[in-house]
Amino acid sequence: MIFSSFGIPTSEALISKTLDEYKKHISIKCIREVGASIFEGKASVTDACCHDLASVGKNCHDLFFNFALAPKLNVDKSRALAKREQVWSPCVAITVSPTSSITIPTSEVLNLKILYECIKHISIKCAGEVGASIFEGGASVTNACCHDLVSVGKTCHDRFFNYVLASKPNVAKFSAFVKSAQVWSRCVATCNYSFP
Repeated sequence: MIFSSFGIPTSEALISKTLDEYKKHISIKCIREVGASIFEGKASVTDACCHDLASVGKNCHDLFFNFALAPKLNVDKSRALAKREQVWSPCVAITVSPTSSITIPTSEVLNLKILYECIKHISIKCAGEVGASIFEGGASVTNACCHDLVSVGKTCHDRFFNYVLASKPNVAKFSAFVKSAQVWSRCVATCNYSFP
């Protein structure tokens, strides 16, 4: 460890010490999964790795990212930053709230009542298209279904997604969250809607 002449650790020494501490709580395999996903466009990280990543926190994730990014001179930094967030957000969503990416009322009855209200405004065929696209790797959602989905709104989309996800314990949650976001984004783009 490098120390300044006053006995105070330099920033490099503090970063090194901090990284060493974080490495005690996350596997090298997981660090490699995250790095491959961000820098090499490899497959998404596993749910187990997501749990490890979220458990060490955002500061650790950012520190590892910056440490890995520094020697990479030919990397598009803005794209890498975006990819960093694309890895972090779903991991936190499945770790902090295993079946919910949105705030859901504590009352199960109220939650189901809101879900049923959403269901009234979308066809079973469309709901099946969305579910197949997200959970079964099915074809893209049709433009007509996209229009129906966007018209019921993001909250209903999230509620449908969370309801189905809760019934599928063997689904890779990270991949499902990513696919759900892709379906929503494509549908919004298709319908030329913009949401804040």
